[in-house]
Amino acid sequence: MSQAPSAADDVPGDERGARVGEIRDMLGALGFDLQGGFMEQRLRELVEQEVDWLKPEFRDPSNGYYLAAGIKILLGGQGKGGTLPRGYRVYVPLPRGMVTLLAGQHGTETMLQACGINRRATVFLSHCQAEPVRDTLSGMEDFVQRAGQSSDEPVFWLDFFGLDQNNITWTKDKERTKRTIVGPRTLAVMMSPWEGGMTLQRAWCCLEIALHALVGHDIVVVLTPEEKERFLDALRKDYTSIMNNLCAVDVLKAKASKEDDKEWVVKEMQDVPGGVPRINQMIISSMFDALTQVARSAVENGADDADANPHVATDCSQLARLLKDQGDLGADTERLMRRALDIDEKALGPQHPKVAIRCSNLAALLQARGDLGADTERLMRRALDIDEKALGPQHPKVAIRCSNLAALLQARGDLGADTEMLDAARPGHRRKERSGRSTPACYLLSNLSPKLLQARGDLGADTERLMRRALDIDEKALGPQHPEVATDCSNLAQLLKARGDLGADTERLMRRALDIGEKALGPQHPSVATFCSNLAALLQSRI
Repeated sequence: MSQAPSAADDVPGDERGARVGEIRDMLGALGFDLQGGFMEQRLRELVEQEVDWLKPEFRDPSNGYYLAAGIKILLGGQGKGGTLPRGYRVYVPLPRGMVTLLAGQHGTETMLQACGINRRATVFLSHCQAEPVRDTLSGMEDFVQRAGQSSDEPVFWLDFFGLDQNNITWTKDKERTKRTIVGPRTLAVMMSPWEGGMTLQRAWCCLEIALHALVGHDIVVVLTPEEKERFLDALRKDYTSIMNNLCAVDVLKAKASKEDDKEWVVKEMQDVPGGVPRINQMIISSMFDALTQVARSAVENGADDADANPHVATDCSQLARLLKDQGDLGADTERLMRRALDIDEKALGPQHPKVAIRCSNLAALLQARGDLGADTERLMRRALDIDEKALGPQHPKVAIRCSNLAALLQARGDLGADTEMLDAARPGHRRKERSGRSTPACYLLSNLSPKLLQARGDLGADTERLMRRALDIDEKALGPQHPEVATDCSNLAQLLKARGDLGADTERLMRRALDIGEKALGPQHPSVATFCSNLAALLQSRI
């Protein structure tokens, strides 16, 4: 075996990491076949040893539990049948030379210590131990590829090799555990599948994300090529599923193999200022941001391939949507939207319905940051014109375009034009609600009709009826925690306040809008700021 490092240079065993190439070499030396799990010889050895902590449900030889068990009995663990025969050798072909491991001779060491790898980890890999090991390795390779040549080669902390498998103190010395987790300044979260799967449902993973988020470390999502394509496909076709999956994170519902571990993780989260709700939001925000970086990477990789890649315009548009939903209304978001518009204009022609969508999205961004000028109006009128010609004046999308333009004109104080647009949009454009989407009828009921009636001074029963109907439609179609429901609650509360009702129902609606917005959009979202301001104004008006 190669000479061990000197004590002066020694990195504590639980702080060491390895490069991807070294990890691949160790896996191969252990007999781990990345295509199908352990090679037949090692599999027989594990079965013969009857490792007592290898649960039956985890006996798929491709997953990490077999790898951990193999390391345990090689280095000296006392499985039910004892260790491997004395003198059993494993040869590890590392770049600096061949390392020989003797069975049973390394019972107090991590795999990295046994191999003499003495390098401090720079990236903590958070993953689910039951996932296929080839996926774990693929996730690390994804990180390396995205890091490029701009930094030193990443050194990964990986539990298989970074923990002493025969004396795991992970759940015993918990303060040391927390220091180990946040030692590396970057966290790579292996999402398998991208929706979170067992990763975001596992208490330890939630703790790892929360600890790194609390100290402001970089958090990166890593994916296998297959999962990356699944995520991008969802981004292109079913954007709502991304929001729904991430917003389902809840530390209180996360699982751990030991109930004591779960209780400790929850207590750690409860002790943080803001408690579990704050931690849940930090995890959601961190994962939202990390998945945004995955989308950005896909856009950048296809930057010069718009002619050959039909997804470039959609990827640009959806990345902009991710940024906008995180409150980023700046130049980068606008640039992505204008690029999507430019690509589709050239590829599909200036009168294609998809060009109307790009125009409308860009106009919505400009309006959201307070630009009510000529360019915003031009984009809205162009979207309306394209859809009227392509789809006909009675199509539901035309109702949406009318509504958007009317809202813009009203915001500028043009109530005459607002009336005209309402008359064009209102009759004949209502359709049945579809689960998961706010309907044109609902948009008109909640946002346009009441606003126009209020502008005319009509604060009575008809306006309230329209708003309550909009709220009821969205609750049934989208669910009670959807951002559209928050908007409906806020609009209704503003109506009640405008006619002098400062009571409990008005406050309840405002607080509900704020609660939904914080959970669904995050505490820094511009809409949440509006909900906070509205509630503060109500409370102030009672003084």
